[in-house]
Amino acid sequence: MLFLKQYDWLSEVMLKTDINFGFLVAIVAAVVIWFLLYRSTKGFEFRAVGANRDAAEFAGINVNRNITQAMLIAGALSGLAAVMMITGTNPHRISTLAAFENNGFNGLSVAFIAGSSPVGCIFAGLLFGGLLYGGQSIQADIGAPTEIINIMIGTIVFFVALTRIVPVLADKLEKRGAGHAK
Repeated sequence: MLFLKQYDWLSEVMLKTDINFGFLVAIVAAVVIWFLLYRSTKGFEFRAVGANRDAAEFAGINVNRNITQAMLIAGALSGLAAVMMITGTNPHRISTLAAFENNGFNGLSVAFIAGSSPVGCIFAGLLFGGLLYGGQSIQADIGAPTEIINIMIGTIVFFVALTRIVPVLADKLEKRGAGHAK
């Protein structure tokens, strides 16, 4: 709270609205993870193990230890997200979760849309949050079903997946066409 009082505009936004404090924590976590992955030796080891486990092992990287450490970091970030979901909703109360809110699967979709980039996850998360919040507003204001937003999110994820599938299919078709031309 002392940090927020130093900056009037941030204090106004965070204390007088329903913005989740997890928003600030998520930005800090994304920057820290980016720094870990792209500016440290440990991050290089993580990326090497993720790209090719056998090559990383051949290079002398302890694969099992790095997998375990990556899972511990991912679990810690998931726990932090859960804590922020429960305690960060409003500065004056602790929220209770009424039902399963699908946060894990939403997080996977955000990471997929962001291309697994920590900084990209900030922008993909803003898109996702805007769509989810907008879906609730649409339902409240005009009575439209929130499934429309789920269809939009599914369509976005589908087209992002196509960007990785279409080049593979094009290569296969090109090879098949080259084989028939001979």
